[in-house]
Amino acid sequence: MKTTTNHGLKKPDGTDTVNIEDLNYNSDVLDGLLTPATITTNGFMSKEDKVKLNGVATGANNYTHPATHPVSMISGLHAVATSGSYNDLLNKPSAFPPSTHTHTKSQITDFPTSLPANGGNADTVDGSHAWELQTLSTSGISHGSGQWIAKLQYNVDNDNYFKFICGDGSISVKVENANLVKGRDLSAELDGLKSTVVNGKTSVANAINGKLGTSLSNQTPFDDMAYYISNGLISSPTSATCGSFTLTFGNNFTTKSCYIVRSAYKIYCYSLYGVAVTYQVYKKPSGSSLSLLYSGTISTASPTYTQLTDGDNTAVYFIFFGASGVTLHATNANGSGNATLDYCI
Repeated sequence: MKTTTNHGLKKPDGTDTVNIEDLNYNSDVLDGLLTPATITTNGFMSKEDKVKLNGVATGANNYTHPATHPVSMISGLHAVATSGSYNDLLNKPSAFPPSTHTHTKSQITDFPTSLPANGGNADTVDGSHAWELQTLSTSGISHGSGQWIAKLQYNVDNDNYFKFICGDGSISVKVENANLVKGRDLSAELDGLKSTVVNGKTSVANAINGKLGTSLSNQTPFDDMAYYISNGLISSPTSATCGSFTLTFGNNFTTKSCYIVRSAYKIYCYSLYGVAVTYQVYKKPSGSSLSLLYSGTISTASPTYTQLTDGDNTAVYFIFFGASGVTLHATNANGSGNATLDYCI
């Protein structure tokens, strides 16, 4: 049995018996040949593939063009394209006219860190023009209309005074003394006020001393003087008997109705003959309020002392006895020295 040259189809001879299998074989081969070819199997070419094939030039191959090229491959470029030099640039401008723009402080290389001693050549300083800061003339100066000024200058009139002058063209004011405010000499007024206070305190102290025999002065605090007055200690009639009593160790004395004491010693008393004597002691520290310190009754004849003061020499003690004419025995804490008791009955 013969076969075809290209595809091997079977060709039975005239004497061969017809074989169905040979017919089926030839049919399968032809069917395969009539199927479009793929990249892995043979077949007929589609019309689209034929069109594409016709468009391929003779000698063409599968070439991919690169996305970038070195400058050396590009022709027709000017030298500046490869050198980057301003000198290679064509049609450069010969002048650069300024345009509106801004800079930050950090971009200014010679920005000054301080002003010159004369303040610079500014038209104004704190809003004032140079003519507003001019040197004053002597008294009676005036200035142009609407030009408000205010100046303080020393010795303008050679009188060793500071002068403050203000004006709006029609008004000028001269103050010849730096202590003057609106025509008032504050220094003189303060000196006068101080003198008045000192003299007043001296007068009040002398009045209290005249009543009580004390030794107050203009250095005595005002509140101490006030307590002498407000507690009725100088309200007795002018016929009242006032004086002082010096307390020493073992000294006996007859009580008065009131004693005023300043002492660094602690003063103690007991009734020499056992007569009951009520007492109240008020303490007035300097700069503080008056308050009751002790109160009670001195009634025993035995030497059991009752404390009347606590030895604060910055305080004034007001000792009030409920009876007068009673003989008391008095001493101080350490049995020595003395304390002066001022009294008024």
